Amino acid sequence: MFKKIRPLIFKFSPEVAHSLAIKTLKSNLIPSSKAIDSEILKTKLFGKNIKNPIGVAAGFDKNAEVYNPLFNLGFGFLYIFFSFITSLKYLIASRRIVGCYS
Repeated sequence: MFKKIRPLIFKFSPEVAHSLAIKTLKSNLIPSSKAIDSEILKTKLFGKNIKNPIGVAAGFDKNAEVYNPLFNLGFGFLYIFFSFITSLKYLIASRRIVGCYS
């Protein structure tokens, strides 16, 4: 599927592509990952147990809008940078957030 939409995606500016990715994740158009958790991949990062070492870097979801859909895709952790301190209460419930900075 990616081979078919790749030429279209690369015609957008990075800002537009990022906005479309966030909107797509918000709309839940992407099915959840059916990946099997492996004991080999489980690790500890900054004192937190995570299911795998594959994460999303700071800046992708800077307002913490789509962290649940990203976890559903199979990422083991997220590094969130956001500017609204009130969002912190929503992130505390997830033990897979590595860092939160405002």
